[in-house]
Amino acid sequence: MTTPSRLSPLLEEFDFARECLTDRMTGPVMDSGGDPHETLTDMACWGSHELLHHGAEAALLRDRRRARYHRHRAAGHRSGDGAG
Repeated sequence: MTTPSRLSPLLEEFDFARECLTDRMTGPVMDSGGDPHETLTDMACWGSHELLHHGAEAALLRDRRRARYHRHRAAGHRSGDGAG
C-alpha cells in the first residue's frame, strides 16, 4: 500500500515524535537534579513505590486510631468528655 504524498509529512512528524518520546522514556533525565543516568521510567516506578509506601503508612495510622477509639468507647468513655 502506498502512502498519499500529502500524508508523508504527517507520518514523518509522527515517527519523529514517537522516537522523541521513546528516547525520553528510556534515556537519561538530565534536568531532574538526581542521578543523570536515571530514566523517566525509573523515576515513575520510584514515585509509584513511594505513593504506595506512604499510603500504607497513612492507612496504618488511620486503623490504629480507629482501634484506639473503639477500645476507648468499649471501656465506657463517652465521646467528647475530655478523656484521652
